[in-house]
Amino acid sequence: HGPSAAFKDLALQLLPHLMQLSREDLGDTRHYSIVAATSGDTGKAAMEAFRGMDDMSIVVYYPAKGVSPIQEKQMLSAQGDNCFVYAVDGDFDLAQRQVKTIFQDKALEETLAEKNICLSSANSMNWGRLLPQIVYYASAYLDLLGQEKLEAEEVFDVVVPSGNFGNIMAAWYAKQMGVPIGNLYCASNKNKVLSDFIRTGTYDRKRSLFKTSSPSMDILVSSNIERLLFELTGHDKAKVSGWMESLQEKGTYQLDPETRRELKALFQGAYADDRLVASTIKSVYDTTDHMIDPHTAVAFAAYDLLTRKEKKEDLNKVVYVSTASIYKFHEAVAEAVFPTREVRSLSLQELIDKLETESGIELSGSIERALAYNEEAGAALKREDIKASLIQSLNRLTGRDIGL
Repeated sequence: HGPSAAFKDLALQLLPHLMQLSREDLGDTRHYSIVAATSGDTGKAAMEAFRGMDDMSIVVYYPAKGVSPIQEKQMLSAQGDNCFVYAVDGDFDLAQRQVKTIFQDKALEETLAEKNICLSSANSMNWGRLLPQIVYYASAYLDLLGQEKLEAEEVFDVVVPSGNFGNIMAAWYAKQMGVPIGNLYCASNKNKVLSDFIRTGTYDRKRSLFKTSSPSMDILVSSNIERLLFELTGHDKAKVSGWMESLQEKGTYQLDPETRRELKALFQGAYADDRLVASTIKSVYDTTDHMIDPHTAVAFAAYDLLTRKEKKEDLNKVVYVSTASIYKFHEAVAEAVFPTREVRSLSLQELIDKLETESGIELSGSIERALAYNEEAGAALKREDIKASLIQSLNRLTGRDIGL
């Protein structure tokens, strides 16, 4: 319901203002450049948040063929005086890996420091981004109390469609802080690295990355798992670092028995392929008259798979975390709900209009503007060109002639 029609809007609208307040407190006069990799939603949400902020800029990288057409148009149309966006020839994991490499580049850090420039992140690796998302779960609990759908202190479950593990990590923190959350259900699409990890205790990224109808979850290396393991091991830096090094060098690591038991006690995981996602969108619409996007459908499907053998009266009430607008994934939603022949005969605008009429869900201004944007993205960057593109952008943004 925010400016980019994604669940990340609330957290990202807050983040730049928290940063500005911190800078004022510290007397920090550096130019802050936000560098973000996105699998679809973070990019536009971050660009909307940092647009026009004093002495701040943002540079976003997204997989050229790994976001929906509307998500791409949203990012391209958001470019401005302090916002740049680049397509990358590769998947999200490649983009995220290169951004992390940039943050670890000491020579670049020193050169930027000489020019009074500092890099930061809008991805959920940034605690300032993750922190506000904890509020979602406290807010959901208070809403349920206010609607008299829960008794005071009654436990409820949460099911989260997850790719980078940030949103469900925020739910875990909310639970630690006293929100009466029971089960945490982690829902994966066909790229089921997270549900496999929860089930087996082995993290294995040595697999093909599938392009799915829920592209924001097409991820094989989830940043916030490192944060979770740090918490579950009692902040054992050496142990967690060993696992992360093994993941980078070998593509896999295996939890010790104690940590694995902790993980399985806290989370349950299941996955849904695109066929099940489509049938779930249709089923939810037929039974509730409400349209959901493919990511949210992954959550509904995974919950059904995980609880199908349990009696309804034994289950807690459940909150499904709905993460995106149906209009960003119009084709997948329309093909699930309407006859295929009918969908294929409609233009993009006719399809959007039909979804709006049938769903009763208002089309956000951000998506309306994106639909009207007709400029093409530039050529996708090769992996080795990403750092140079950042420096080029910073030169244009700051005029400080960064030579590397």
